[in-house]
Amino acid sequence: MNGRALLRPARRWADNSAFLRRIGIRWPTNRRRCKANAMALDPEKAFLDYSTADCSVQFWTANAPAVQFTSLEAAVRFAKDHGGRWEEIEITVHLPREDIAFATGKVHQLIDALPGELGKK
Repeated sequence: MNGRALLRPARRWADNSAFLRRIGIRWPTNRRRCKANAMALDPEKAFLDYSTADCSVQFWTANAPAVQFTSLEAAVRFAKDHGGRWEEIEITVHLPREDIAFATGKVHQLIDALPGELGKK
């Protein structure tokens, strides 16, 4: 940019995209959330990584207590045995620095990929 452009008064843009195009930045055309941006889940890696981590299972129904387990696989088996495939559920992995929560959709993927259950469907 030359010095004159900096001295001009700022234009009022009705839309930021015109301003961004003027300075060389393109505004994203797809402003809706794209499903491809969601984090992918590798169930086998999750079972290996959290095989000794404390986990809790919480069914999203009234007065349902959270149940604690010592591995992700045990938590997923409990969820499967107690109707987790058809109810709203959350499994939380408790790590020293953070907690990782798997919501209903990811829990269904984990149930489908339980070790030893691949041939049974």
